[in-house]
Amino acid sequence: MNTIDQATVIAEAQQFLRHSQTAYLATVAAEGQPTASYAPFIYQAPYIYIFISELSRHTQDLLATQKASVLFIEDEAQAHNPFARQRLSFQCTVQKIDREADLWSQCLAQFTEQFGDIVSVLKQLKDFHLFQLQLDQGQFVKGFGQAYPLDGSTLGDA
Repeated sequence: MNTIDQATVIAEAQQFLRHSQTAYLATVAAEGQPTASYAPFIYQAPYIYIFISELSRHTQDLLATQKASVLFIEDEAQAHNPFARQRLSFQCTVQKIDREADLWSQCLAQFTEQFGDIVSVLKQLKDFHLFQLQLDQGQFVKGFGQAYPLDGSTLGDA
């Protein structure tokens, strides 16, 4: 690795991810049309969970392909240089979580804790679905010349 060891990269990537509230999503339809969007998320390593409406194009894409790419990026207002914003990205394997599953209830409780009462309203809407995005292969970019490959499974729960 460049100038820092893998354990330091992992710890910094974990901290960066824990300070994010939204993930930028890249999906593709079964017909090949790309979609870019975002969604609030909760994090339970090596997964993030998103709760989104099937009225959205990205939801249809996830249902059709079970694949996505996610990006977490430093706020523009905090960045010293727009060409070198810190960012963390992953390729993801996607799974829809059934409403009857214990995991669905656990995640929605965490969504409510993190995002407030709006979740109580959204979970009553039948067009909203919970998706588990497994963080597979990724990259943490800390700035110019500081790009580090990551495997989502190494992020752990620390």
